[in-house]
Amino acid sequence: MNAKTLILAGLGPGNPSYVPSPVMDALKDADQVYLRTRRHPSVTVMDQMGIAYVALDDVYERATSFDEVYEEIASTVLDAFANSAGNVVYATPGHPLVAEVASHRILERARAADMPVAVLPALSALEAVYASLGIDPAAGLEIASAYDVPSNPPSGRKNLIVLQLHDRFVASALKLALMEVHPPETTVTLIRSAGVPGDETREDIPLYGLDRNPRLDHLTSLFVPAAMAVDRGFEQSTAMDELVDTVARLRGPRGCPWDREQDHLSLRPFVLEEAYEVVDAIDQGDMHKLNEELGDLLLQVVLHAQISQEKGNFTLEDVARGLTSKLVRRHPHVFSGADAETPDDVIQRWEAIKAAEKLKAPRSLMDAIPSGPAVMRAKKAQQLAARVGFDWKEAGEVLKKLTEETAELVAVHGQADRGAIESEIGDVLFSVINYARHVGVDPEVALNSTVQRFSQRFRYIENEARRSGRSVESMTLDEMDALWEKAKRS
Repeated sequence: MNAKTLILAGLGPGNPSYVPSPVMDALKDADQVYLRTRRHPSVTVMDQMGIAYVALDDVYERATSFDEVYEEIASTVLDAFANSAGNVVYATPGHPLVAEVASHRILERARAADMPVAVLPALSALEAVYASLGIDPAAGLEIASAYDVPSNPPSGRKNLIVLQLHDRFVASALKLALMEVHPPETTVTLIRSAGVPGDETREDIPLYGLDRNPRLDHLTSLFVPAAMAVDRGFEQSTAMDELVDTVARLRGPRGCPWDREQDHLSLRPFVLEEAYEVVDAIDQGDMHKLNEELGDLLLQVVLHAQISQEKGNFTLEDVARGLTSKLVRRHPHVFSGADAETPDDVIQRWEAIKAAEKLKAPRSLMDAIPSGPAVMRAKKAQQLAARVGFDWKEAGEVLKKLTEETAELVAVHGQADRGAIESEIGDVLFSVINYARHVGVDPEVALNSTVQRFSQRFRYIENEARRSGRSVESMTLDEMDALWEKAKRS
């Protein structure tokens, strides 16, 4: 920088070794240096190197509003540059343009006045906070200064990182603003001295206790997990909002011990169980039970989203937004004026769009077979092969194949080769599923119906045994067979 330049420089998140070399060079060569605050570990290094500076901490103490603070800092730096013979540096903790309102005002006014201005970046506190929490900011994040949240409250719909939580006065105003969109018992995380080896700490606390913490300083940041809206005066929470808030409270510090210890892996069996309960309610035609079971399945979705949100990943809103986008994208015949006259047209278009969305084509059609029950996987494998013409022409051919496979099973019956028996049983079942597909019967539904009939008839045997004062175990097979036939006729 040969010409006189106004420089906005970052001092990094706290560790003096993170101050970039160009920033140190600019500090050493500047005619004047202004610091937003001297309360930063890197300032000690400046003192050791004999770098003179003017700290602006007193502006915060005498100003009556933060807007007044920003305006006075901007005016002070710009006036100094106008009257200086050389470079003027305004240095801030972190990155000079991240959560630094005064820096932006200086930059805007300098450019409007055609002043030569340069920005020397550094790691912001954000990068250190991301590393401390292990979160991905691309998953959805709001960022704010603790000074600005009270006058510009966050939406509460995304994870929030608040910087510069430097004292209990600021924390108190911040807490009140956050409790407009979060329950008071929401678990929030204080991160102190992020990126400073040996000094960095993390502490989970309830939101209502934020301003009771004595260990707040200018290197303290706050992580607040996203939350759905709660009742805010004239705004009414929806049933979905209330469900999300309830699950968040169950997972909170004073919530349910069982819910708090769950994770994605531990909930896997419950997802499957609740999905089967939904199918069972549909098969029974029981709308009251279906309503209840859909609620239980929805709980699993909300729980997984809440767990992810707590880890700084996706939220329930992200799930819903992604699903909506996918539905619109894959239904151009509804949303974009494309043609699809029949259900088969819809399926073909859906699969074509899915294929186009893939970054690279799968090596095999069979790569698209989902995980899950074997009946579902067998049916899906057959459907995938049928799309390229690898299929029986009509159901009679499949029935003939089923007869062949049954004969092969009979041939291995009684042999000691369990592997051969298992293989032939699999072939018979696969052929049955194939036949069901060709005649338009869902094999899962058909098998469930058979299990239901079997259960009802066996209960009949048990009831008749009790009526006669006997136990089922005491009955002969012939007696049970007779009652079975009677149950079939009833």
